[in-house]
Amino acid sequence: MSALNDARAAAIQASLNILQAGPDTEERRKDARLIIETVLKNTKLEQYRVSEVLIPLPVEQSKSNSSNGNNGEQSASAAGAVSTTHLPPLKIKELQNLIASVKGSGDSVLTDADDLWKLSHI
Repeated sequence: MSALNDARAAAIQASLNILQAGPDTEERRKDARLIIETVLKNTKLEQYRVSEVLIPLPVEQSKSNSSNGNNGEQSASAAGAVSTTHLPPLKIKELQNLIASVKGSGDSVLTDADDLWKLSHI
């Protein structure tokens, strides 16, 4: 199983390289998440949505552009709210730990990596 897990670890490393190779954008994050989800399919780690934990999804934030005197009765859209997205920080060190635990796992379903994930995240 070592060759399979080495290949999985290399693919996760490639996703990390994508994230570090350029600006932090949601498109790069989507690509990296897809790689990780594909590599972890049919393993014990698949159930934890690891890619979304380590590479967080964007968070919607809205700011009101209007100061009205309606005591907040007007809806956000009617008040001229502007919606923006914020990209939470990447968990680079945890991605590196995942790569190491996948590479060191002794079986194809990543039991060892699953145990480490549970210890550090659950």
